[in-house]
Amino acid sequence: MAKLFNIKDEVIKKTLINFTPLPHRLQNLGTINGVTFIDDAISTTPESTIAGIDSLSIPIYSIILGGLDRGYDFLDLIEKVYEKDIKRIAFLKDSGIRIREDLIKFYENKDKEIPENKIFDSMNGIIEFLVKDAPKDTVCLLSCASPSYSIFKNYIEKGTLFQEEIKKWVNGKN
Repeated sequence: MAKLFNIKDEVIKKTLINFTPLPHRLQNLGTINGVTFIDDAISTTPESTIAGIDSLSIPIYSIILGGLDRGYDFLDLIEKVYEKDIKRIAFLKDSGIRIREDLIKFYENKDKEIPENKIFDSMNGIIEFLVKDAPKDTVCLLSCASPSYSIFKNYIEKGTLFQEEIKKWVNGKN
């Protein structure tokens, strides 16, 4: 687009280098013990979560899915979880229960094991579950594919609590 408006290359380059992404939209929170934490709390549909997954170049080891159940179809997302070989999933009530049930059915007669999973009704303890034994150079992703309202006020609260849980986990490790 910048080229269409005859903006000079050096201005484009400077702008891209200094660009700050939106909070809670594929926000890289840093790497701890080889695990990179990504806050994509703003992704509240299966399609936006799939887009987030596809945008990451580092393998995703664990993901948080679920929230308010608006009756979305999660089949494409479940296929993406299978394709990317995501190993651990924290499901948030309410849609997380349904996603989990659909995921278990999907994995029947497949060549991969069902990802280790657990249902949560808050962010408490979620990080420890997600990163336990996680290999280096992997991602822990918050990208729920559902609205936040069943547990949280909004995606901002959800993302902020995710970040606070990471800090608690780090402080507990020291």
